[in-house]
Amino acid sequence: MWIRFPFLKLRFHASEKQAAVIVFVICIALRAIPEIAAYPHPIGYDVVNYYIPKVVNFQEEWSAISKQFPLYVTFLYSLGTAFGLPAPSAVTSLAVAMAGIFGVSLFYLGRSLFNLRIIQGVFLATFTVFQMAVLRTFWDLHRDVFALAAMLFVFSLLGRKNTGWKVLSITLALTAVTVAADRMIGALFCVSLAAYMIITRRKDVALTAIFAIGM
Repeated sequence: MWIRFPFLKLRFHASEKQAAVIVFVICIALRAIPEIAAYPHPIGYDVVNYYIPKVVNFQEEWSAISKQFPLYVTFLYSLGTAFGLPAPSAVTSLAVAMAGIFGVSLFYLGRSLFNLRIIQGVFLATFTVFQMAVLRTFWDLHRDVFALAAMLFVFSLLGRKNTGWKVLSITLALTAVTVAADRMIGALFCVSLAAYMIITRRKDVALTAIFAIGM
């Protein structure tokens, strides 16, 4: 595959999986830079005032957490408990990993829904994550990034043709994650699915939309 520029030509040989790994590494590196520069201090207003305190006092504050879309905070607490990580390390580690996953979700969205070539998908993902608004969102709104990544993976799977029950099961699982993770993203997701259902008139899209709106 050739990329043409006015004064040079570049050749891109990576397969789809290799390209996804490249995007993942780029996004993780980009997200890790501010964390390394600020170490040992965490960055992000919500990180200091919400995520870390909620993870530290998870059991004591469960009654309040349970009313605020608790999936992501529960995941953070479970991660810290399973690996013996202090709250700041658990929050930062998952935030860095989610940046990579979000970049991969953009890559596959471009590949499946927009029919982009591999190099174009890599460009879409890397160009998007290098935007200042996205970088700023990475620092603070971890739960939103988590929900957005799940949502983009759902649309990536729905963008494929001739999907079986295995793919549909994964799609519904990611749908549940999206709706349960964040109120704003969940509402946007339901509206987008409803519009997509009307446009495509596909049974799998209709089932996913009904499931999301029902949740």
